[in-house]
Amino acid sequence: MISTRINRNRRRALAQLLFAMTAAMGLTASMVGQSNAAPVGVANPPGGTVYAWGMRDYGQTAVPSTLANETFTAVATGSSHSMALTDDGAVHVWPTYNLPGGDPSAPPQALRGKTVKAIAAGNIVDDYFLALTDDGVIHAWGSNLQGATTIPEALTGKKVTAITAYGMRWAALTEDGSVHVWDPYVHNRATPNELKGKKVTAIAVNSWEWTVLTDDGRVYSWTGGGSLPTSPPSTTGKKVTAIAAADRYNLALTDDGAVHGWGLNNFGQTDVPQELTGKTVTAIAAGAEHAMALASDGTLHAWGSNSHGQTDTPQELTGRSVTAIAAGWRYSMAIAKNTAVGPGNPTDPTDPVDPTDPTDPGNPTEPSQPGAGAGSLDWAFAS
Repeated sequence: MISTRINRNRRRALAQLLFAMTAAMGLTASMVGQSNAAPVGVANPPGGTVYAWGMRDYGQTAVPSTLANETFTAVATGSSHSMALTDDGAVHVWPTYNLPGGDPSAPPQALRGKTVKAIAAGNIVDDYFLALTDDGVIHAWGSNLQGATTIPEALTGKKVTAITAYGMRWAALTEDGSVHVWDPYVHNRATPNELKGKKVTAIAVNSWEWTVLTDDGRVYSWTGGGSLPTSPPSTTGKKVTAIAAADRYNLALTDDGAVHGWGLNNFGQTDVPQELTGKTVTAIAAGAEHAMALASDGTLHAWGSNSHGQTDTPQELTGRSVTAIAAGWRYSMAIAKNTAVGPGNPTDPTDPVDPTDPTDPGNPTEPSQPGAGAGSLDWAFAS
């Protein structure tokens, strides 16, 4: 775990050692009777626990033990790293690497003392990271191939209100409703003239298109290079409230709580599942091969490729209210409040823990259970 704080070096080193030992012993999900998904959570703080599951090849779904007592407000996915934002505006990135020249994923010194309000990550050979502070300034670090972490001069003096990234591309939205895009190829950085005079309220980017949402609830997408913006037919006559994008497809959420998808559908990622019929969706997320939706009842839904269990809802989320989601390269992330009640759960005063029963979910002598003491789920494979 990397933090903008400096007083956790010892715990951070311990977390690295534990993960290295786990990998060295070959404790993969398949070896302990799991599917390809390996949901890993941290002990339950008062609210806002981070969960991650799916592909684990770099340790991106291994939530560090040092985050056990943090409360989170946002998550973001790279290709081989995960990001999380705490309620005090601190940024955390994992996995970490002890390299001679330092870890390029470490948040920069310029973030010390700053309050971050939004995060994003992309990838050009290796991951790069974006953080937006409450003064409207973007901070970027990580892989700077082709200038990915070099902030465009056009943003100098402007207050940024939103950021987004996917693959080699990222974009920023300023308080005047204008869009600023970055792409390795200069000819793809132009914003269509047709958007002039329109106020953009949200931005999304995939490997092929830029997509924006305007204050009148309309969606526009363009590929760069002077292409004209287009709007998805499925949202005609509807007011869009949120957008998401990944690979070569897009998602839109309309004010009636319905999800719409269009573009590349090689894994069924734009086929909205029937299970969402009748539900009101409040948030959407797009990954390279799968999509996610959060319903108003706090339930999580995912569809598309399930090659690494990324669309399987972890058992640890059962009975918990999910508040935020993110979809990455064959893995998923969520933030959930600890609203679960049940046998031996300390949040249920009517059901005391039986200290003589090591299988009681609330007994701290049973470290694999969500009701156990702080840090009990660190590096554990969920059952």
